Parts: sequence; structure tokens; C-alpha cells
Amino acid sequence: MLVLLGNGDGTFLDDERFRGRLYVTGLATVDLDGDGMLDVVVADGLNHEIVVLLNQW
Repeated sequence: MLVLLGNGDGTFLDDERFRGRLYVTGLATVDLDGDGMLDVVVADGLNHEIVVLLNQW
């Protein structure tokens, strides 16, 4: 999975790649930790797991 983080001015930081055996069957963005920034929740259909990526910016 490849994630592109925005700089807030229409440009992006270098991409972040999440490697491994991840088969994305669903994806949602939501503020899970109440910090006002969107986090990413991914459904991994291969491993039958939910992967949470918290926004740390």
C-alpha cells in the first residue's frame, strides 16, 4: 500500500510504502484518536485483519 501525505499547499511529501502481505479489501478515513486529524483504517482480506494507521503529523 502506498500513502501520499499532503503538505497543505497542493504538493506531497515523499511516499510512504507499507509492505508485506496486505490485501486491501476496504479502506476508511476517520479521526480515531480525537486529535482532529484523519487516520486510516484498512481491511486486509488476506490475513482477515484490520490495520490502523494513526496520523502522526
